[in-house]
Order: sequence, then structure tokens, then C-alpha cells
Amino acid sequence: MLVPKKKYRNVMALVPLVMLAVVTGTRYYMGGYDIYNYEYTFNTIPSLSNFHLWETFKTYGFFGSDIGYRFINSLIKSLGFNFFGFTLIVSFFFYICVYFGLSKFSNNMNIVVIILMYKEFLGLTFIYMRQSIAVGFFLLSLRFLFTNRPFRYVLTILVASTIHFSAIFLLPLYLLKFVRLTKKGIIIYSCVFTVSYVVSLSNINILGFMSPIAELFSGSAQEKISSVAGDSDLYQGGTSILHLVEFLVVDMLLIYIFNHLTLNQTREWMIKLFLCVLPFYSILAGEGILARIPFYLLLSYAFIIDYFVDNSRHAVRALTYLAVIIVCFGGMYMFAQKFDGGEMLLYRSFLHYNLSIFN
Repeated sequence: MLVPKKKYRNVMALVPLVMLAVVTGTRYYMGGYDIYNYEYTFNTIPSLSNFHLWETFKTYGFFGSDIGYRFINSLIKSLGFNFFGFTLIVSFFFYICVYFGLSKFSNNMNIVVIILMYKEFLGLTFIYMRQSIAVGFFLLSLRFLFTNRPFRYVLTILVASTIHFSAIFLLPLYLLKFVRLTKKGIIIYSCVFTVSYVVSLSNINILGFMSPIAELFSGSAQEKISSVAGDSDLYQGGTSILHLVEFLVVDMLLIYIFNHLTLNQTREWMIKLFLCVLPFYSILAGEGILARIPFYLLLSYAFIIDYFVDNSRHAVRALTYLAVIIVCFGGMYMFAQKFDGGEMLLYRSFLHYNLSIFN
């Protein structure tokens, strides 16, 4: 019996995803100083028998202090795993979510893998363990978003928010179902927000209204929202204009083929999620603490590129894939070269040291 082309290509994507899961999950103290914070949290969290959820909730609150993440640490610790086992489990969880969250909607998961290697392999899964879990939950929630099941979507996002508070800002995405996509609308939207990049260079605080929102959270979430609102300068930095340039290139591909694109519910949602990335690289580019929000949405690039390829001749298709591969692997190399003085260029695995994943 012949395997359908789409299904065959998506199943084949499991091979690189498993490989990436192993590489990420067995890294040995790589990913900056955060890895030591994660290890400290894991080692100090009590096992499940001594983890009092209600007391933890009263002490730390529900959103903002990672009560869900603390629970996951306690659960995995109670199963007999050490910190290396924890990193391996978290890694596999993320890549499983990538596959099962997106393969149903993708004609070619291989392009998703290529975009992932540039946008999230090093920048997310090597560095931000908490957020990689939250992104995984969001990817799983897409089926509820796309099939108009708001309760299940909201519930999944609320769970993700207890792991990394940034996920709670994904709740309003459901309102995008009421937005009508048109080529003219996309062009106007893209132009307005591209020009708004100058605002990010002028140090104008446009998010001061978020000060009261900070009081709804606790812990680091409160600190970060206060920083975004301009109440403190605890978190500084910004995103490179190259992110905006990359977005606009993919955006132009979308605009070019939009009138020839047969829209369905899945495609409409993917396009909307893709367009949501733009403000973070334009008007909000100066808010460094917001640079992590696009991690939830960046894999949508792969779908826009795939829509373009599906509407192109074979020669254009081949050149597009070649260009994407060159840009993605070049970008991944540049990230590895710049992060922590090139620390990621020399990969280290705890397997090299014959370390166990169990206590």
C-alpha cells in the first residue's frame, strides 16, 4: 500500500527531530548561565511527596512564579531522574510537541525542521527550558485554535502560563478569528508596522499602560512587566533589525502569492500567527525582554514559505529551498558564534562523560 506523499514526508521529519531532541537533551552545561539556575531549581525542589501544591500556590501565586514548572521538576525528580534526565525529558517533550502540534497542518514538516534549527534549536531549546515547555503546550493548543474550541485552547494556555508566564499573552490570539484577511490589509499592516520601527529607536515608552497589569502577577513576571512598562530598567536590550528584514522577505512572498492562495481555516490561522510576529521586530524591537514572545510564533515562517513553494514552478521551488537552507544554517552558525563568545561551537554532551540520567 502506497503511503501518501504528505504523510511520508512528515514521518521522515521524525528522524531529524529525534536527533535534535537527543543533541539538545544531552547537552552538558551549555546555554548560558540559565542552565545553572535550572539545575539549582531542580536540586532544591522537594520530591512530590513533600511538594505541597496549595502551600506553594499561597506562597508564590498561580501566575508569574512558575508553579507549574516547579511541579514538573518535582514530578520528574520523584520518578528517579536527576537533572540530566530532566533536561532530556524536557527536550523530547518539546520536539514531540513540534511534531504532533504541526504535522497535522503541514504538507512538508522538513521545512519546519529547517526553520526550527535556525530560529529555535539553539536560541530556545538550548537556553530557555521553561519557555520551551510552554511553547510545546502552545503548539499542541493550535488544533483547538484552528478548530474553534476556545475552552480547550484557553485551558491549555493557562497551563502553559504556570510554566512560563509569557504564555498568558497568547490568550487574545483567539480573537484573530474575527479578523478578515485581504491582500490590501496585509500590505497596509506591513507598511505601518515597518515604519513604526523608528519608534523603537526613539526610546518612546508606548507600553506604560501595562503598569497596573504587573500587579496581577508575582515573582519575575511582575519585574519583567514593570520593566516593559518603563517602571524600571532591570531588563535592557533590543532585537536586531535583521529580524525585521527576514520577516519582510517572507512577508513579501506571502503578498506575492496571496491572490493565488486557496485559503482554508488552517492557512488563514497560520498567516495570522505569522503576521503577529511583526510588531515585536518593529515598534517593540527596543523592548529586549519581549524578544522571547516570538518563539511561540516563529515556526509559522515555514508554512508561509511552503505556501509560496506550492504555488511556484519547479525551478523557483528548488531555488527557494536552497536559499532557505543557506540562510537558516548560516544564521544558526552566526548565533552559535556570537552566543557566549562562541561557546556553542564546541558541543559537549553528558554522554561523553558516561553520566547517568537517574539519581
